Amino acid sequence: MKSKILIIGILALLCTGCYEEIELKPSVPKRLCIYAEAHAGENVKVNVIGTHIWGDASPCVLDSLDTEVQLRVNDEFVENLKLNHVYTYSSTYELQYLEYVSKYIPKEGDRISITATNKQYGEVQGETTVPKAVKISNIECNVKSFSPLKRSENDSLVYCDLDIWIDVEFDDPVGESNFYSLSGGMQGYMPQFANFDIEDPIFKEYLNPLDVLYAENMGTNLFGVSPKFHHFADHSFDGKRKKFTLTRTNSAYAFYLDGRKSQKASINLYSETKESFDVMLSMWNYIFSYKKDLSELGLGGYIWLASNVSTSGGYVVSRSKDIQYVDVDRVVRKYYEEHYLK
Repeated sequence: MKSKILIIGILALLCTGCYEEIELKPSVPKRLCIYAEAHAGENVKVNVIGTHIWGDASPCVLDSLDTEVQLRVNDEFVENLKLNHVYTYSSTYELQYLEYVSKYIPKEGDRISITATNKQYGEVQGETTVPKAVKISNIECNVKSFSPLKRSENDSLVYCDLDIWIDVEFDDPVGESNFYSLSGGMQGYMPQFANFDIEDPIFKEYLNPLDVLYAENMGTNLFGVSPKFHHFADHSFDGKRKKFTLTRTNSAYAFYLDGRKSQKASINLYSETKESFDVMLSMWNYIFSYKKDLSELGLGGYIWLASNVSTSGGYVVSRSKDIQYVDVDRVVRKYYEEHYLK
């Protein structure tokens, strides 16, 4: 019995008798990161930054004189990109990134290669092939409900509440793995009637059901990013026609009876690369996944963002788009004339 007491006493002294403070300074190799978008019909934009530990007081400031960004198209050198702007995204820690913009405008089928070098952080390279845009095959706009509120003094402007649906269809190419995103918004004199809602089970095929529920309860985050994920693949409709319905419900609206001004909806179908899809999916998980909050509490693993560049820091992605316009005012005006003016 005495020996057991002696052992317990020795262990207590070992555990509480002395301690030493250890300051952990994680070592992060200096690597160059790029975030590049090479969309068809638009200038190539490249953001360049060095690796940094958030909370570290040491600055991460790239000298533009020591940084070069090269653009190659289909293995041919095209240009050294021009520095467009220097952004400071944390004045507390002196964190900056450099934005470069090309003169060259990518086309569908271009293989775009970006190489950035910096004397302090080294080199990084990534590439993407601009996909061919899939065209929208059919659009149909319908008024589902309509409640007139009032007319202006000269009777030219009608105010109302309405539900409006826009059916969008496109034909997926046969035998290819295709990735898409879809959006719709209004252009005209009522900016508050902005974006359409799009609900379809296909948007949730790559999302964890618990994450979807968690994100919907979270709502739009502090940076104005919506939890709606409108990117999808063609695995469930390869080579077939796909239909989506864009909706606005219980929306205040106004239109001119004489058609002097017009509001149109722009429907945007984006054809994306797989790398672009992977990046957007990983970003959604990073922002909205419940696992991200567990990670911040030390109860789960880190959520890594997808990358297709040589340093595993950043991405080079591309997309093409087909835009179709719908004259919403004309549809609403016709509905009003048929149901309220006869």
